[in-house]
Amino acid sequence: MITYLIIILICSTVVAIVNIITNPSQIGFYWYIIALIAYIILAVIIDGIVAFIIRKLPERWFDENKKIFTLSKKEKKLFECLGIKKWKGHVPDLGSFTGFSKGKIEQPKSNEYLKRFMLEASYGIMIHYVSFPTSYLLLLINYPNTSLFLTVGLPVAFVNSILILLPAMTLKYNLAKIKILYKRNERNKEINN
Repeated sequence: MITYLIIILICSTVVAIVNIITNPSQIGFYWYIIALIAYIILAVIIDGIVAFIIRKLPERWFDENKKIFTLSKKEKKLFECLGIKKWKGHVPDLGSFTGFSKGKIEQPKSNEYLKRFMLEASYGIMIHYVSFPTSYLLLLINYPNTSLFLTVGLPVAFVNSILILLPAMTLKYNLAKIKILYKRNERNKEINN
């Protein structure tokens, strides 16, 4: 979470400084700061609404074996080329909102636990996939006669969409490993019975 906060702080500072120096909308400098804060809050609200709506959908829609939740060979190769193994530990786990943390596998031998893990990961992947394009809805808000939606809103939406995409990639990458662990536990159960 600290890494994300640092990224947000650095990006916000750059956006504010560039807008204040260039003053593209020809307004007082404080309006850029107000707009930046407003766009960030709006981005969080939009993300929260998307997450709330998707969490209300039926569990049966989030079967981990559906294609959307299954890691393809091309995706795996792409994620690994992007260095997912190095940075996935820095992606925040917001499982505390649902009461189920996906940051670490707590019970690797319990298939009941792993089944819940896969369900939560599937919900998370869908939330992040839907949040990626909806991040740009905040561009619909603009202060009259300014370009704030382009000079402030667009950078906020872009950074938000990238920060949303990384957890989806991490969840999908980890979900493939959880599925393997689940199948191994099932085989071991059959052998022991």
